[in-house]
Amino acid sequence: MKDVAEWIYDKSGNNVYIFQNERGVFAKDKEGTWFAGESSFMQYEHVLSAFITAKLAGVDDRNAMMYAVHFGTLRKKGLPVAFDYEEQKHRLVELIKGC
Repeated sequence: MKDVAEWIYDKSGNNVYIFQNERGVFAKDKEGTWFAGESSFMQYEHVLSAFITAKLAGVDDRNAMMYAVHFGTLRKKGLPVAFDYEEQKHRLVELIKGC
């Protein structure tokens, strides 16, 4: 997947994110190729919504993706929704402060 991400980036000039079931996300951006790994299956709608939320808040691509992968993993583990969302709101605030 690393080679595929690099090839698409080279051809398009755009950041590339390739979601892999039960593995994580391969990405290629101007900083290089990287992998946001995870051993649990993630629900993609949660990953995507968390990524978009972080990006709209001004978080850089890499931290936004790490946040999104973590969020998607937590949701799949079945933590109580209220606790899960509250914790993630605090994590996002910390990311925004760090940007």
